[in-house]
Amino acid sequence: MVFILLLVGLFIRPAAVQSKEPDIQDVTVSRTSEKIMLRFKVKNFFTPKTEEAILSGIPATFSFFINLYENRTFLMDKKIASPKVTRFLKYNSLTEEFRISFPEKNLKPTITTDFDTAKKIIREVEEVIDLSERLKKEGTYYIKIKAKLDSANLPFYLDYILFFVSPWDFETDWYTIKLDEEHES
Repeated sequence: MVFILLLVGLFIRPAAVQSKEPDIQDVTVSRTSEKIMLRFKVKNFFTPKTEEAILSGIPATFSFFINLYENRTFLMDKKIASPKVTRFLKYNSLTEEFRISFPEKNLKPTITTDFDTAKKIIREVEEVIDLSERLKKEGTYYIKIKAKLDSANLPFYLDYILFFVSPWDFETDWYTIKLDEEHES
């Protein structure tokens, strides 16, 4: 009996001990004939190890993959658009400032001294998908979203020294949302 309880205890962990996986939440979509406005948040994107690495000055790259598909019955679904949103986060320990860059938008970097503000800017995404071709009125469409924390680009020599430190390389599962007439505005 004791053996069975020990065996069960190895496979069932209390909720407080289980690690929280990052996931995409609070997705909203609004659509016109020319564009789609997409908003979402990534929960549990920053682990304690990731925060520690960022606060020690290691730059982080956050990527958000967004794919718009046309659902086709007898053929493979057609990818209509696939914008990628990237955000770079770098902490300067001398000035105690966080610098958030948005490379694909050609925006001036955002600078803040508050880590919670920097994390909020990273994990809350608002993207407009410009549709070069109009969506068919009778077509059915869906969007798939994935968020990923990419490996830090460390200097060559640090890759060998810090090979055991791995707060990086994690991602969410794909989140899928169907577009229908109720999303049209």
